[in-house]
Amino acid sequence: MVLLFGLSLLPGCSTYFGILSNRRISLDKKNCKFLGLNGKQRAMCRRDEGMIDVLKEAIVISNRSCLYEFKDERWNCDLTNSSHKKNLLKNRFKEGSFLFAVSSAGLSHAIARACSRNDLLRCSCDETTFDVDKNRETWRWGGCGDNIKYSKKFVREFLKSNRKDATEKLDRHNSDLGVLLVKKGMKKTCKCHGISATCSTKTCWKQLAPFQNISRLLQHKYNTAQKVKMENGARANDGPGLLVRGTSAPRKPHSTEMVYRDQSPDFCKPTPHSPGTGGRRCRKDENCDSLCCGRGYDTKTEEVETMCRCKFIWCCDVKCDVCYNTTEVYTCKRYVPPF
Repeated sequence: MVLLFGLSLLPGCSTYFGILSNRRISLDKKNCKFLGLNGKQRAMCRRDEGMIDVLKEAIVISNRSCLYEFKDERWNCDLTNSSHKKNLLKNRFKEGSFLFAVSSAGLSHAIARACSRNDLLRCSCDETTFDVDKNRETWRWGGCGDNIKYSKKFVREFLKSNRKDATEKLDRHNSDLGVLLVKKGMKKTCKCHGISATCSTKTCWKQLAPFQNISRLLQHKYNTAQKVKMENGARANDGPGLLVRGTSAPRKPHSTEMVYRDQSPDFCKPTPHSPGTGGRRCRKDENCDSLCCGRGYDTKTEEVETMCRCKFIWCCDVKCDVCYNTTEVYTCKRYVPPF
């Protein structure tokens, strides 16, 4: 599978990971050099035989989540046009903030789960959730916690940047938000043991929430993102650097807030940042007015093939007829520039 996103990156942002890349990569090739990593990242990838598959998993889940969360929005996270993506990320729009957050969240989630599955040589399950001396049976019973501690440490080192400006601090803030939400999504999971149903003995461990829960929460953070200003001359590691706009007293953004600097375009018409919404499908009574930006929509009839009149055949088969139904499809009218 060839994708137009991957690891490696934006000018001046050479250590960020995931769907921020403008390079074409192949997920079919089992070699770190095809992932567009910088020197340090390639070394970290090669240090562990299973790491390349974990990095690929992180790319896939972050991309799928972004597409799902924004499928009905004017900006729909379509990253296939490298020119649009590059221009989008030159600014610090909310959309870019989401990409930074979901990319690092995907990496953190994939690493932590891989540790508990014993897919990586340098980490295993999180043994801080049980008494190692008294309960070594936990692994046999399946009580192996997802290793968020190792994951957080790995992600921080993997994404570490040499840049020290306030823009880097904004990017890192959103990246750290993604990791934080993965950690906050951990839940206690228990399993009962014993002959009876009394649950006299049980094993407990911490388990990550499904990634779709994390991406849904990131979507909420996107909707409530805080606009910030950057202090002149502020360095990423010195002073606040970022201050939330529109507050009575200037304050630093909270670690649980997504932040952005630049006001997003409306994404209605073709621009260097997006193709616009012309030709996009919409739902007539739900989002056509908003998605089509008031331009209206075209209606056409399509014939859809479905399975119908299904019957259960003993013992182990289901037989269905093929039916054809007609349905109306609505697509946004294309933007016509004024003369």
